[in-house]
Amino acid sequence: MKNKTLILLTISLIFLFFPSCKRDNTKEEIKKLINKAAELAWERKKDELLELVDVDYKDPMGRDREKIKEILERPYGDRFRGVIIKVLGIHFTSMEKLEVRVAMDVALTNAVAKSFKNIGRRYDEFYRIRLVFIKRGKEWKVKSADWGYILKEDLFKESLKILEKE
Repeated sequence: MKNKTLILLTISLIFLFFPSCKRDNTKEEIKKLINKAAELAWERKKDELLELVDVDYKDPMGRDREKIKEILERPYGDRFRGVIIKVLGIHFTSMEKLEVRVAMDVALTNAVAKSFKNIGRRYDEFYRIRLVFIKRGKEWKVKSADWGYILKEDLFKESLKILEKE
């Protein structure tokens, strides 16, 4: 009887904590993917950036994956040359087995501004980005994205703390 109780307790604890561990792993996967996207944008690797976008991508503006491809193929390199994307606070707003929703803050600055370390880093623009990720096989893809300019004072609290540390 004691063995059965111990086994049932162990199984219950595993099921109680396993979803939490899985959620933490998913959060880490998504954070890595977000940082990878920022790095790919900095390196202007358009094709690799597009690989992160789901084939069924649709955003609130009606853009699909093909439209995103067109946007990336415009004079992307010239328009964003020297722009640094700093990922700030990330909020996981919904987590399901095959879909994760994220709201995050990013700061944009020019590489020239970053090189003046004595002056301190200055960020010119701030954006709130909302992403929906979908799991396709073993990979997470961006299913939808929405973004808008925000003022510095509208950043998440952790975003402001990250900026203060710089």
